[in-house]
Amino acid sequence: MRFYIEMINVGFGDSYVINFNNEGRMVRILVDGGPERNPINIDNIMDMIQPTHSEENEDHGCERKSINGIVVTHIDDDHIGGVLKLLNHSDVEKYIDLSQDCFIIFNDLVDPATISYKQGIRLKKIIDKFPNLSLVRTYEQNKRFEINGFEVCVRGINKLEPINKQEDLIIIDILLPLKETIKRLMKKWNVQKKDSKLINESSLSFVVNYKGRSILLSSDNFYSRILEQLQNIKFNSTFDLIMLAHHGSISNNEKILNLMDEYHCKQIMLPLSKSTSHHPSTVVLDKILERPENQLFCPVGLHLLSNYKDSNQIKFVNLIEI
Repeated sequence: MRFYIEMINVGFGDSYVINFNNEGRMVRILVDGGPERNPINIDNIMDMIQPTHSEENEDHGCERKSINGIVVTHIDDDHIGGVLKLLNHSDVEKYIDLSQDCFIIFNDLVDPATISYKQGIRLKKIIDKFPNLSLVRTYEQNKRFEINGFEVCVRGINKLEPINKQEDLIIIDILLPLKETIKRLMKKWNVQKKDSKLINESSLSFVVNYKGRSILLSSDNFYSRILEQLQNIKFNSTFDLIMLAHHGSISNNEKILNLMDEYHCKQIMLPLSKSTSHHPSTVVLDKILERPENQLFCPVGLHLLSNYKDSNQIKFVNLIEI
């Protein structure tokens, strides 16, 4: 396998690894880490990202290596918490390859009024301790990295061209939030301290492209905004996989079918290991599954309502090949 996602059980929260593999050379990117307060989460993260060298893994083409990049989509605890624990771990260099250039995509331009601001400050202080861990703010200049023979380009609106369009080119295109949006949200946070919608609007939504295949990762943003941004930048590719936004909530996924139609996508990922009464929403699931060609990938162990039990459109797996 050359391009695949591994979902991690962190209960109610997001955490997964994006893997790129070319003949044993790898780049692995951890996206979010679930809540900080649940101690089993960091164990599950470390189990997933711990390097392995077994013959069984080699035979399946998915031998694990250290993490080379991290994405913290926003400062809600169910996303940032596990990353804090990982970077604070005494054996962190066993799990993240800090011997060479690596990166963390994280917008630390936040306001002290936000409920999770202290976690954001802690994360920034931890990042500063590691010289090879480059902080990438999506509202600043785009950046590129050479890692294990791959070129990784992290790009915002002002597109950074690759050094050379080689075979092992990974492009991460940030869609949202825009810098103007972050500034606007900061002003509103001072007035509306408990408005979770504002924090969700600050979530990183991004496209990852490798070897002609593209995935759209929404985090907790809104598909109405994501669709509008894709149209604004005249995005003209298709998606091989998209992610349900905000654990499958109704408001965040209002326009998901419109996006699936426009960009010809039939595969959806829900990286949620513990459901609640509203996450994922049955309304959202029903809309997606009423189309027989659509397929939904959920982590092993996620309990959905009994009416979805026998659906052959839902695949309970921890690994998704793109």
